[in-house]
Amino acid sequence: MRTAEARERRITDPEAALFLLDRYRSSFIVPFLGLECSLAEAARALGLSKSRMSYWVRRMLELGLIEVVRVEKRSRFNVPVYRSVADVFTFPIELVPAESDEALLAIQFGDFFERVKRSLAYAGRKNADGWHVRAERDGGNVWVRMLPEAGNSEAAKLLSDFGRLYLSEAQAAELRREMRALLGRFVERSDREGGKAHLVYFLAVEEAPG
Repeated sequence: MRTAEARERRITDPEAALFLLDRYRSSFIVPFLGLECSLAEAARALGLSKSRMSYWVRRMLELGLIEVVRVEKRSRFNVPVYRSVADVFTFPIELVPAESDEALLAIQFGDFFERVKRSLAYAGRKNADGWHVRAERDGGNVWVRMLPEAGNSEAAKLLSDFGRLYLSEAQAAELRREMRALLGRFVERSDREGGKAHLVYFLAVEEAPG
């Protein structure tokens, strides 16, 4: 039985950090992440040959990302069963070879925001009644966004709004506290089995100059 402490592992090896940061290579740990899985089972799950999967298993063993948890007798063979050494991996930001802070954020948020765009487009078309597109001046640019007509915001099945607020330090701190509290309440009520997946993103940050 694994202890709660064993579910999280802090990485100090730059090669292991790079492996997890790479979208292609990190996909090979998915069958083992928090789960027990044989090489053949992982190969089937990822649509790979066993020889190809064998290469990646050896690589992840070398990096200390997975381990053999037991060996099972299956037919005439002794089959190793693997699992990630932790359910969650963390490592210091200094191990990330990003050329800029924006590149690091692209690694973290890129896929999520692609899903956000697809989901907003889907929800907007599916629940289009009463919605409109608004275009207005925002400094030297045109700001375009989807909005519900007046009176329909409560019935809408999506909430999408963003913009600027001009806040004091105390007001910004209060906003962050309230956003954390609101999100925390719904995190506690999140139901993977009976609920539908919703994308949620809260942000309150001082705008960078320029």
